[in-house]
Amino acid sequence: QTVASCPQPLRIGFLDLPTPPQPMGQGRAISDPSGWQVLAVNEALQWLGCRAELLRLPSRRLTTIISDALAARQSD
Repeated sequence: QTVASCPQPLRIGFLDLPTPPQPMGQGRAISDPSGWQVLAVNEALQWLGCRAELLRLPSRRLTTIISDALAARQSD
């Protein structure tokens, strides 16, 4: 049973650079251990009963995606 309504697709982005103890690894893959931010997000998703795609992306691309999403919400 879900606690919240989960948008689909739900994508959560992290920087593609290692920033210990935050997301670990390099490039697109999330490493194991993943870092505390990824662990916290996964725990929250599990508690909410939601599924998400976790992405590692360059800073500019993350900024563009977030800006585009905010602009789309404001135009609705």
